[in-house]
Amino acid sequence: MSPPALALFTETVCQRIKGVAGYEALQTRIESIRELLDRYNASLVAARNRGISEIMVKNRNHRNLIELLNLLAADLEIAAADNEQLIVDAGFDLRAERGPAFSGKLPPPEILKAGSTGRRGEVRLVLKNAFPRAVTMHAVEYSADLAESWRNGSYHSRQIFTVEGLPSSGNLMIRVKGLGNAGRKSEWSDPVLVAVL
Repeated sequence: MSPPALALFTETVCQRIKGVAGYEALQTRIESIRELLDRYNASLVAARNRGISEIMVKNRNHRNLIELLNLLAADLEIAAADNEQLIVDAGFDLRAERGPAFSGKLPPPEILKAGSTGRRGEVRLVLKNAFPRAVTMHAVEYSADLAESWRNGSYHSRQIFTVEGLPSSGNLMIRVKGLGNAGRKSEWSDPVLVAVL
């Protein structure tokens, strides 16, 4: 999504949710998004001058805005329960219907990108699943001793997410496993090495 399209989408979502009955549980998140959107719009204008620092600020605000929108989408799914109209009215699309159940062996996810978010104990992962509709969850493990032993990290339902609570290390290994319906699970992905603040 282009920066202007992201700004417009976010503005629309804020207008549709802020102060509207049925979205009471989301008001604090909307306030945070609204504040970040104002900073994002200002950084878009500043980045037009092509200064490196201005572009870096714009890119950081862009990532933060997408992350907050992902959190809002997750909160909205919980708040909406079975009322899909609340999701549509807020300006979001419904998730595509799941196709027929996947019946084969799940291949391991591929870690396309892994890197520190710049915050203590956080790493952002971007995954690719060969059969994304067959994967309902990802299990994350990490190793601080170069794969001698592994510790449970967290579980995430998306292919782009932030893992939190990791130990500070210049050489932390992370691997991911795909979990699907009917108890299906993939093998672990190839581990990646990341530096964590």
